[in-house]
Amino acid sequence: MNVTKKNTTKNTKHPNVSYTAESFGKRLVELRNEHNLTQAESAEKIGISRNALSMYERCERCPSIDIAVNVANAVSYTHLTLPTN
Repeated sequence: MNVTKKNTTKNTKHPNVSYTAESFGKRLVELRNEHNLTQAESAEKIGISRNALSMYERCERCPSIDIAVNVANAVSYTHLTLPTN
């Protein structure tokens, strides 16, 4: 399952954005392993069930933006920041 959003505005400072459920799932596993967490522990920090986390990690389910934000907050991952002028 691929979801792609491309920025078509000309002369922008932001490159095209591409997002896939597969890349999200792989990154979830990486982050969980980096923090030495079980699926149950990670799911609790994110605020979802262990089964839901497992489905995201196996790329069987595409997370909502709310879940992505919860993941970012749970691991203090600041990759998604607002641009400054």
